[in-house]
Amino acid sequence: MSLQANFEDLKNQQPSIRARDAANELGVSEAEIVEAQIGESATRLRPEWKEILFACRDLGEVMALTRNEAVVLEIDGQFIDLSFDGMIGLGLEPGFDLRIFLFAWKYGFAVEKDSPRGRMRSLQFFDAAGVAVFKIWLRSASSVEVYDLIVEKFGTTNEPPIEVKELDKPASKGPDDFDQHEFQKAWRELKDTHDFFPMLRTFKLPRLAALRCGPEEYVEQVPVRTLQALLDELTTRDLEIMFFVGSRGMIEIFTGQIHTTRHSDTWWNVLDKGMNLHINQTKLKEAWVVQKPTVDGIVTSLEVFDHDENLVLSVFGARKPGNPELQGWRDVLSSL
Repeated sequence: MSLQANFEDLKNQQPSIRARDAANELGVSEAEIVEAQIGESATRLRPEWKEILFACRDLGEVMALTRNEAVVLEIDGQFIDLSFDGMIGLGLEPGFDLRIFLFAWKYGFAVEKDSPRGRMRSLQFFDAAGVAVFKIWLRSASSVEVYDLIVEKFGTTNEPPIEVKELDKPASKGPDDFDQHEFQKAWRELKDTHDFFPMLRTFKLPRLAALRCGPEEYVEQVPVRTLQALLDELTTRDLEIMFFVGSRGMIEIFTGQIHTTRHSDTWWNVLDKGMNLHINQTKLKEAWVVQKPTVDGIVTSLEVFDHDENLVLSVFGARKPGNPELQGWRDVLSSL
């Protein structure tokens, strides 16, 4: 059987299976599954990522989807305020915020197929390993005419077949000459949350390893189920929070209140109008409450990692630079 036939057979057996999980079951990448649909439901796109994203500003409201191995974030919004500095992009959009890393984008497709909900249209982007970094799904109010123009303008039959390659996994520990005392000193002297990642880079530390050897007054490992309890508690509070979900090529950010949670043995879900968060709890390994000093006071987050020790979700209290952290956010975390 062809890859496409195997995929369709799997979809018939498991109608709700997500494309990434289907690819894992079939032993291929998701990009290879989409490529197998070229000429039927998929069109290859030229790697003109900036131009494609700028063209998306005329689509109207769409759904932006970013996922990793454990977490899926889906937000309705529009592409309006989009800017780039080289291969790094920033999208401050109505509905969602985006941090775009185009150096990780390798392949793109337009995908259009029928479903029980009607005709589904999307733009899907993948890294060199064939793993999805970002997807844009049209909504009922989106402009199909603009979508068709994007496919016509950027579609191609001249790109060579995709060649997926295994990407290097991040290190799981720091260098042999790591100085924990100096690292903790640097942590205590932080002035801005955005200085945290450069600090990790300076000490050549993966993020989870950094938490494990961070200052004890600023880090606390908590049970993974703390995340589920937090989501449920937030539905009872008049409190805005922020979800950060990242892939290799995108960080998507939601800011707002949450209202509806629904859980199963495998998935913890936030199901709100305009925003869905799906968490495969079987993929989670560790959760940490993390504090960082800033000029505005302590900033606190819940950080969750998968079994490969990758950060899959961060939750913050909503705040803007120059403002202190919401006391209500600290109270929620303390109560758990």
